[in-house]
Amino acid sequence: MITTKLSLLLAATAASVAHAETEITGYVMDKQCVYKYDCEPGVCEAPDGSNPFYGPEEHTPFCLQLLSCKRSGYTVMSTYPTEADGKHSLIANFTDDPSNKAMFNYIRKIEPSPRRATKMPMPLVSIIVADDSPIIDNITQIS
Repeated sequence: MITTKLSLLLAATAASVAHAETEITGYVMDKQCVYKYDCEPGVCEAPDGSNPFYGPEEHTPFCLQLLSCKRSGYTVMSTYPTEADGKHSLIANFTDDPSNKAMFNYIRKIEPSPRRATKMPMPLVSIIVADDSPIIDNITQIS
């Protein structure tokens, strides 16, 4: 119920905002890991050993390319955790296939072969979008 109201609020807000480019910087995370591993550090972890909310900077391109992770789509976590609880926040959600595909292609540039993965963490990404909505369906640039 709250999620539905929030989604409607975000959609209404996005519709009323003038379309200007916005840059979002953070850590890429797949939706499967975000929803499955929302827990305290040490209690559960993603397949690469990272925790989406307490250590998104440790998430690897290897994990982001796993078939179930790729199919779930991608999000961006905040660069810094909150002081209150030390958790990173979900700051962007990719909702369309072209944006998720663009993110996957960017991940493949970082780690071209997941079978021979180095397990290096995914670097911070900066994404340029056509508006300032946290629901992203219009990536114009990833770096």
